[in-house]
Amino acid sequence: MKKILILAALACAFGAGTANAGAIDAATIKCSERTTIAKEDLSYILFWMYGFLNGKADDTTIDIDGYTKIADKIVKKCDENPDLGLLTVMGAVLEEK
Repeated sequence: MKKILILAALACAFGAGTANAGAIDAATIKCSERTTIAKEDLSYILFWMYGFLNGKADDTTIDIDGYTKIADKIVKKCDENPDLGLLTVMGAVLEEK
């Protein structure tokens, strides 16, 4: 339950909106589009991105506290760079930690 609340809080930090259901190419989502994605969908997408990037770094641990700590950094970086890809921003923030 704690994990669901954390993911919901992260999604709220990114804003609310609507999106079409279906397949999404995570590499094409721009920071400026994050507010057009439904909160629940965004939380799934962000968690998938977090796992994808950590997997690429050969890190198979799930650090819920670490995940929630980067949320503010992602929001700030996206606000400063709306044309950047959300996956790119998350990758940069993860490299900083």
